[in-house]
Amino acid sequence: MFHLQQPFSEFDYLATLSQTAPVPVAKDTGATYAEHIVSSGPYKVDSYQPGKSMSLSKNPNWSASTDPNRKQTTDKIEVTLSVEANDLDSRLIAGDADIALDGTGVQAAAQAKVLSDPNLKKNADNPVTGFARWIAIGTKVAPFDNVHCRMAVIYAADHEALQTAYGGPTSGDIATTVLPPNIVGYQKADTYNLLKNKNGDVTKAKSELAACGKPDGFTTTISARANRPKEVAGAQALQQALSKIGVKADIQTFPSGQYFANYAGSTNFAHAHNFGLMFMGWGADWPSGYGFLQQIMDGKAIKASGNTNLSELDDPAINDLFTKSTGITDVNERTKIWTEIDQKVMADAAIIPIIYEKALLYRNPEASNVFVHQAYGMYSYVGIGIKK
Repeated sequence: MFHLQQPFSEFDYLATLSQTAPVPVAKDTGATYAEHIVSSGPYKVDSYQPGKSMSLSKNPNWSASTDPNRKQTTDKIEVTLSVEANDLDSRLIAGDADIALDGTGVQAAAQAKVLSDPNLKKNADNPVTGFARWIAIGTKVAPFDNVHCRMAVIYAADHEALQTAYGGPTSGDIATTVLPPNIVGYQKADTYNLLKNKNGDVTKAKSELAACGKPDGFTTTISARANRPKEVAGAQALQQALSKIGVKADIQTFPSGQYFANYAGSTNFAHAHNFGLMFMGWGADWPSGYGFLQQIMDGKAIKASGNTNLSELDDPAINDLFTKSTGITDVNERTKIWTEIDQKVMADAAIIPIIYEKALLYRNPEASNVFVHQAYGMYSYVGIGIKK
């Protein structure tokens, strides 16, 4: 029994996260719990070496009558951890591995191989993952504290070049909203006609520059994660597009491990270094508008360090909608709120959308009962078995 201090209408979603899995009090050893994991499902952990491997076998104490959602589809499961991405792709294609657990899809070399070979392609899927990629516009960093300057860079961006930087159509469709299509609350919209003007609208961008008092352009800084080549390539594409309207953008890159703690997500650092445009991506904690939007667009989520609302958007109307939603139990009414927030964020010009991310997933043809889970945009691992 849970007793909440205040209503939270999506608590059921919160309780389904793996971090909230129930553990007997006597077995809760805190930081060392991973060394002796309690098995309550169809499989038990036989061995676990952090960062290396995990072996599982059928749990004799599990009963299908009390757990209709899961199955014992194979005798053993062997998990190999920390495999280099291209090596993992090679193992999958060779049939030496069945499924990649990270769900992010094969790398560029394997993509080309899979897409060009019909026999491999028939064992591949290309779902929308539920992740979105975009460029946060710092609403508290001049001159982006003026909405027209923010609109100018949205219109100026070459959205096709940004999509190409991330891998082209296989890696995602050009985005026009905050919410991706598989998240509750998404509604098709294109506030800035990005699909019509995929390579940018210089005329409209210059008009917005004049409206914000910067007809000759201005100087800003783009931040991206150094060890993410797609972000670096995207930053270069954006830099080139902005130069066409007189906006000079310097690119600074930082390690991904500290990106939110010390750099783009440190409001003091971001302001001091003139971060007007910050590359980022996001996936829902759970597949609803709240699970996707709250930590990135709610003013109450802004933090001095570890900040994920990189735009520092603090729109009272949006904040009030988030607060209102927590007490609404009607799913349809909450869904309307997520759509409204999405539309308001785009009207505030808080981001430059890039893509609704897709992943090219490859599965061993011997794997059975494989399907893409709608909520998470990757394979569901609960019921996967082996045909042979």
